[in-house]
Amino acid sequence: MTRSPWIIYPAAGITILLLGFALAVPYLNHFPSHIHAWAQADWYSIAIGFTQNGHDLFHPETLIFNKQYPSYWFQDDGSVVTSVDFPLHEFVVSILMGLFGTTEPWVFRLWTLLWSLAGMWFLFLLSWRITGRAWPALLPVLVAITSPVYAYYFNGFQPSALAISFATAGLWAYVVHWQERRKGFWQVSVALLALAALVRTSFAVPLVAVCGFEALRLLLEEIKKTGHRHLLRSALQWLAPVALAVCAILGYMLWNKHLRETNGSLFLNELRPPRSWEDVQGVRRLVHERWHYHYFSRPQLWLMLVVAAVGFLRSLVLRRKPSPLSGLLALYLFGEGLFFVAMMLQYADHDYYFLDSFFLPLLLCFIWSLRGWPSAEEVLAKQRWRLPAKAMHGALTAVMVLLGIFFYNAAKHNLSERYGDKNDRALLCMLNFEGSAQWLDQCGVPRNAKVLTPFAYPQNSPFILMQRKGYALMWPEASHVDAAFRLPFDYVVIEDDMLRAHYADFPALGRLRRIAGNGRLSLCLYGDTAVTHDASQFFLPQPLGGK
Repeated sequence: MTRSPWIIYPAAGITILLLGFALAVPYLNHFPSHIHAWAQADWYSIAIGFTQNGHDLFHPETLIFNKQYPSYWFQDDGSVVTSVDFPLHEFVVSILMGLFGTTEPWVFRLWTLLWSLAGMWFLFLLSWRITGRAWPALLPVLVAITSPVYAYYFNGFQPSALAISFATAGLWAYVVHWQERRKGFWQVSVALLALAALVRTSFAVPLVAVCGFEALRLLLEEIKKTGHRHLLRSALQWLAPVALAVCAILGYMLWNKHLRETNGSLFLNELRPPRSWEDVQGVRRLVHERWHYHYFSRPQLWLMLVVAAVGFLRSLVLRRKPSPLSGLLALYLFGEGLFFVAMMLQYADHDYYFLDSFFLPLLLCFIWSLRGWPSAEEVLAKQRWRLPAKAMHGALTAVMVLLGIFFYNAAKHNLSERYGDKNDRALLCMLNFEGSAQWLDQCGVPRNAKVLTPFAYPQNSPFILMQRKGYALMWPEASHVDAAFRLPFDYVVIEDDMLRAHYADFPALGRLRRIAGNGRLSLCLYGDTAVTHDASQFFLPQPLGGK
């Protein structure tokens, strides 16, 4: 790694902070809505659950009793405890919520943002380590932080961006260990990669890739240099942190399995491979239609392709030997390919699975491609017109600034589209339930009452806003409705527009007796017999009756 002017550190830090805050601040207090509001509200509810269960890290809670897995919302699981990937960040957020005295979304979003920006700093350091040049090392950071899908989640509630930060820092620590043989960085690398895998199971791939590559290095290099007699000592130094990491991951997996079997779960815990070639074609088509320029914007894709092509051709012409670390990248990509096959069906509907898999290794491919480009010093040495060095560096800086502007505008436009749908169902649900906690207090509904929310989407959003727990009924399907109205709820809170839309479809809605309303929501009791026969009659004053 070459020495560079001290100005590169503040320049990199300021660039990361400016781009990060410029993209994130307009949405810093947005409640989970729009794309994947369902998953984001679920993670948000885990943080709120910790504020209510005395910060019990090993019994994470949501706000609903009838969870999706394994009963598909059809039964009362008897508890709001849920299995979930190790909820470290949600636990920290709950502590911050206590310190700030609020559970508003900005607390969670700000924590995620700051941690994500720290990850971008480590990406810069990693890029510098691999390319050997500081200023070009900023280019992958510009691409990463303005990737539309990353810009959407790097201040959100999903753990993917947080796991990326852990993994990036872990890869940087490993490269330091590999380049300088500093054994302490091996332990740091394994610890960080293990944390990434704990908070997001899919990030076990870089951990396995790094451990496998380091084991091969020990076998091939240590035997050659020191002989067999030192191999055991080196193997023990390799094995100790790996064994601790594996024990931590497997131990939590077993505990998580216990939580799932005992309490149910909000979160998927099974593989989703394609079942036929038609599935493969369908996923390919849907990913192209929905997420084509969401992973990387058009100018970013063109830049990455050009850099890769020029870097590869120049390496061929100069007959440069590939870096030994290329083997690590190959293992990483192979592992992510296996993960993609195992979870392929998820990619059609979930853009964040790209962050969980190919985002980081593709950035590493881009960094590797930059190694093949000539440095500014090489260009200056071969030029005919004797362009001053300051002018050359100024031109390169101007190009970087222009690229940053293009990337930023593309990311900003994508965010505007993602947040701009005024008819988004999750957004409308949030607007309907806004202020509902205070309204239910005024109606005399206790905080410990169990509430059923028919047709509210997503499942946890109404309960976050009502500051109560209960039963979710998202889908207007007969089997779901029949099962939900048999659950042991105390009150029903239904959105007026959803009741009008579905009143004629389900006879159970005729058994609701409206006892209060605020123009957006109706508070109801549920009886054994029908009390209304059409939607307009439902909104007329009715005599009170019990459930």
